[in-house]
Amino acid sequence: RAFHMENEFLNTFIDKINANTRANFLFGCTGRWFGIRLDLMSCCLTFVTAILSVVLRHQMETSSVALALSYCINLTALFQWAKELMNFYQGNIVPPINWPTEGRFQFENYKLKYRPELEPVLKGINLEVIPRNKIGVIGRTGAGKSSIFQALFRLTEPSTTEGKILIDGIDIHTISLNDLRSILSIIPHFTC
Repeated sequence: RAFHMENEFLNTFIDKINANTRANFLFGCTGRWFGIRLDLMSCCLTFVTAILSVVLRHQMETSSVALALSYCINLTALFQWAKELMNFYQGNIVPPINWPTEGRFQFENYKLKYRPELEPVLKGINLEVIPRNKIGVIGRTGAGKSSIFQALFRLTEPSTTEGKILIDGIDIHTISLNDLRSILSIIPHFTC
């Protein structure tokens, strides 16, 4: 209501919802794509087993053929179960309770863009901060000092980054934002 910015905030909100919906749709499509590939692989295995059992029918017992075919058919369900487990655990990776233990930060060939069509602001940073050391980040305006901290707190879209940021060996892009930001703190440029 302040400054009559309702429409601006509504448009921003709708853009964010659309981006989230696109990401969720893509995640669902990739899961289905992977599931179809697993089904195709198990069907091919079942087909090859059936062909071999016909070709080698005089060398194999009927019970062995039946057992091999039943295992191939059960393999489809096992593949689907493994895919579901992988999806479940990838979305719920939680760092260890006492993480971080040392406080080692590593940037490995890290690149950051504010938007996909723009030039990188951080261009292949390789940096290691050894535990219990104090460092200063110094540079002229636009050198990327604030961008390093934006990357560390994951304030940018993952699609605009390359490389890894590790804290005690754990990639910050594999854990939830809540877990990451609960262990970090920052003193801002400007105070209110």
